[in-house]
Amino acid sequence: MQTETIITTLLSAAAFLKEPIQTVATQTLKDLYDAAVYYLRRKFGAETESALVLELATEKPESLTRKAALIEEAVEADVASDTELTGLIKRIAAMLPVSAQLAEQEVRVNGDHNRVQVAGRDIVHTTRHVQRNAITPDERHLTAKQRKTIRTLVADLASRLGGETGTPNFGAVHARLQRRFNVASYLLLPKERFSEALAFLRQQRALHRSRLRRYGLSRV
Repeated sequence: MQTETIITTLLSAAAFLKEPIQTVATQTLKDLYDAAVYYLRRKFGAETESALVLELATEKPESLTRKAALIEEAVEADVASDTELTGLIKRIAAMLPVSAQLAEQEVRVNGDHNRVQVAGRDIVHTTRHVQRNAITPDERHLTAKQRKTIRTLVADLASRLGGETGTPNFGAVHARLQRRFNVASYLLLPKERFSEALAFLRQQRALHRSRLRRYGLSRV
């Protein structure tokens, strides 16, 4: 099962379960959904950036940007090879109403843009270019190596903003990046602004060094 399919199914269930419907089938679906979210959060690790991305995406499953960020984290964690998680996702997909599944259909363009596949179903040949209805990182944005470097600095700064509890505050870091660079996620930072983002995060880290010392958490 592909990573995108896993995340799409999970967020389809999240969106459906937000509707005011109470049935036995819905409760069973909710149990499966809760189990999948719990399992994925455990796989990511508690209080990690990936866990925060999961929380934000399931909180607002209609957000394409949050979905793209969660897919990125899921790829890094290699969730597609996890048989227990894929088993849960398959059971969720089997229980989702057709209407909920259709709402999540995406249009993908393959090859020379003349072969269009809709949600793995019908194949349609057309000469018109179809714009993909998704916001996902591409060659314009940070490379995998750059994202890894940014992620390390984000985690460090989140620890410095954790306060007395010591719980990393990833939300505060992401909010700073969003305001500074006017992007919904650091994944969508243009790669030519990588150095600028590094400088900004290092500056913020230096500004908040005193917090770690105050709580006895100073690191090199």
